[in-house]
Amino acid sequence: MTAMDPPNRPHLLDLTSMQATRLSNVAKDAYFIHYGCVDHPHGEWMNASRAEFMATHWQLLEGSPATDTAPELHQVTDVCALQKILQQLPVMNRL
Repeated sequence: MTAMDPPNRPHLLDLTSMQATRLSNVAKDAYFIHYGCVDHPHGEWMNASRAEFMATHWQLLEGSPATDTAPELHQVTDVCALQKILQQLPVMNRL
């Protein structure tokens, strides 16, 4: 069983797409803070997005048990999976 077994795919896609959203939110809020937009709580929002990102990041790396609302996530044993995917791009481009 791998992290991408059929029951886990929708859950993983949801988690990873939310990670992209959280990174975007952190960047946006940092921009507003940098340029002095103080009429909104951007600092609080940025810290909340960062905390959620880090919690999910570790959940994705370390795995988590199944719950009533989410399937089990297995611990990532090969963090360099992206590197392996990138190494296959030349092969895929030839197809």
